[in-house]
Amino acid sequence: MWKNYLITAIRNLKKHKGHSLINIMGLAIGMAVSLLIFLYVQNELSYDMFHSKANRIQRVLLLDKSMGVSNTYAGITFVAMGPEIPKDIPEVEEAVRIMDRGRQPLKIGDRRIYTKDMAMVDPSIFKIFDFGLTEGDPDTALQESFTAVLSREMATTLFGEDEPMGKTFVWGEDVVRVTGILDDIHRASHLQFDVMISLNFPDEEGSLGQNLRSWGWISAPTYVLLREGASAANLEEKLIGVLRKNGIEENFAVTNQALKDVHLRSKNVVFDGHNRNKGDISNVYSMAAVAFFILLIAIFNFMNLSTARSHSRSKEVGMRKVVGARRRQLIGQFLGESILLCVCGLIIAFGLVALTLTYLKSAFGLHLDLNILLHPPIAAGILAGTLLTGLLAGSWPSFVLSSFQPTQVLKGASKGGSKGMGMRRVLVVVQFAISIALIIGSGIVYQQINFIKTRNMGYDREQILFFSFNQETTAQYDTMVEKLAQSPAILSLSSSGNLPGRTMGRRGMQPDGIDQTDPWVVSSMSMDEHFIEALGLELVEGRNFSREFGTDAEEAVIINQAAASAIGWTEPLNKTFQDGQLKVVGVIRDFHFATLRHVVEPLVIHFRPGANGLLSLKLRAGAIPDAIAHLESVWNELLPGHPLEFTFLDDEFNMQYRREQSFGSLTRGFTVLAIFIACLGLFGLASQTVEQRTKEIGIRKILGAGIGSLVTLLAKTYLKLVLLANLIAWPIAFFVMKRWLADFVYRIEIGIGIFVISMLSAAIISLMTVSYHSIRAANTDPVRALRYE
Repeated sequence: MWKNYLITAIRNLKKHKGHSLINIMGLAIGMAVSLLIFLYVQNELSYDMFHSKANRIQRVLLLDKSMGVSNTYAGITFVAMGPEIPKDIPEVEEAVRIMDRGRQPLKIGDRRIYTKDMAMVDPSIFKIFDFGLTEGDPDTALQESFTAVLSREMATTLFGEDEPMGKTFVWGEDVVRVTGILDDIHRASHLQFDVMISLNFPDEEGSLGQNLRSWGWISAPTYVLLREGASAANLEEKLIGVLRKNGIEENFAVTNQALKDVHLRSKNVVFDGHNRNKGDISNVYSMAAVAFFILLIAIFNFMNLSTARSHSRSKEVGMRKVVGARRRQLIGQFLGESILLCVCGLIIAFGLVALTLTYLKSAFGLHLDLNILLHPPIAAGILAGTLLTGLLAGSWPSFVLSSFQPTQVLKGASKGGSKGMGMRRVLVVVQFAISIALIIGSGIVYQQINFIKTRNMGYDREQILFFSFNQETTAQYDTMVEKLAQSPAILSLSSSGNLPGRTMGRRGMQPDGIDQTDPWVVSSMSMDEHFIEALGLELVEGRNFSREFGTDAEEAVIINQAAASAIGWTEPLNKTFQDGQLKVVGVIRDFHFATLRHVVEPLVIHFRPGANGLLSLKLRAGAIPDAIAHLESVWNELLPGHPLEFTFLDDEFNMQYRREQSFGSLTRGFTVLAIFIACLGLFGLASQTVEQRTKEIGIRKILGAGIGSLVTLLAKTYLKLVLLANLIAWPIAFFVMKRWLADFVYRIEIGIGIFVISMLSAAIISLMTVSYHSIRAANTDPVRALRYE
């Protein structure tokens, strides 16, 4: 029996190739999108879950309640806190500090190599996290001072094919010995290392070891491991107790964050640079919703097209019933055909996913693993989902078709195609409501990203090239500036301790004349006298720093407008900080030195002539290649053996929002696919509608109806449905996107324009889709139409 069902199903698919192709492709694209988004969601949710003790690991976050800063949590805390936590809190088994150092120059003989992800860590890191070693003992690898663990790639870069264990390299002024080789770190880890250096430093006067025991230094991301069975519920209160015991005042508090939340629920955490590839749980939810709705559109397509085909298969059903077929057999036949289509769609979907993964990796940096879909539990789930999709998609048409009365069908009285007309219209409305909501959502995401790109940030980021100096290269700073200034391609040079877009340091600075019981902490940076002009900053009061004022380096500061406003200074010039030690000589217009997710905070700028750590070059437009060639020439002359690494400020700015840009691009891509799937269904549905109204069209033509009136007749029904879909989609899209925009302090206002555009787009797309069949039917010879059937 099942063999006959299969043969009949295959024959029916061959007979109606166009209809079958539309059905299979709609399902295949819907399934492929769903599988791709499943891989993305699974990858995001799996971050850090490969650690065997993941459910017991907590990150310590610091909340600075001081005046001058917004109350957002920081990913760093007091460096002295880590070792004290296990001593004072019995529920904590171990604690580790991970001080991110990023790119650092290492020296091997005359060669200098930059790290990518260097960190200074406590030896306890291997007791908390499952970072395995291929060589060395994790219990002892970092117990001694000036020891390091390297990734295999970094070990090969430093020592070639030689055995790295026991060899040494120079970092700064210290000679560091290799005591371990890291196993490859899982991609889904917010912690990435190519070099780990032990934080066990000698406790000597003025040394790093002594500073690590100081409660005046906030710099270390800290993680704790709870004991088996211990709860994290009351951990925050006990962590705050550690602060108070060590003399930290009430303006600082701490809380704990589960390891599973670090990757996706840290968007408002500042000083979080060690959190690599930070994600956003709202984007994950959004993508999961998109996958669900696109699959829903594909299923609705199938149901629509199958019920529409019922008219042409009604005689088949009647003949089967006459020769003894029971209703359950007919239902089994049509459900089997539906499942067969879904299986074919799944096979094609896997092929589409395999073809797309390489593009997603290169375009968006998404490292998705197709093999995950082949894991037995997931593969079983996909297969079960496919069968369920086939049953759901085929349920309505199978029950409709099997309910036909054979006597009515064979007499021509049954119009099965019209029996499900109401349901088909509902499904068309839902399909286009989803598509329109996606159009609106992707449009608003695009507008916000464009707003970020084009917003006046208060500084000039175009044609700004910068690079950093370290202890070894600072000695050549003055000579390098002198030689670089000789190039006409370089308009100006300036040095600073930081740049807009990077996390500014914070320091306690008490404004004079303000209640001393309110401690102030402000963002701070240093710069030379050329920085303001080079970056196009604007002084609104006072003067710039100058070497002609001999005391500027020790006594002068420039503040931003936000600082003057927050403190309450209406005339800030000559106001002072720190009991008169620092005097305000200028006020600068507010600029966004952080991202648009954060409000502009008070900023105090100090004067530091000469090297500040970063040298910025303002390049002449159109002369960038000449400027780079001159820079490389000067660098190689003065600092041979030191690798030159420079960055453009606008490139770094764009990197800050790459997650939003990728999300926007993916949303637009999936929106196009959703519209395409909906149009496939509408195309097939219009074909069936025209086929069912063939005789009507012939009669209307004989009575004088023109092509325009016939196209309007056939298209207006679908345009009404699309307009109804807009009324459903608009409020839903507005609410969802309002929530998404709330994450940005500076954001666009949602205007009526995007809704009008979505309505017109959907109407034009649907009209174009339906018009093909409408025009074709209108041009058909009416004599042939009257002879139809």
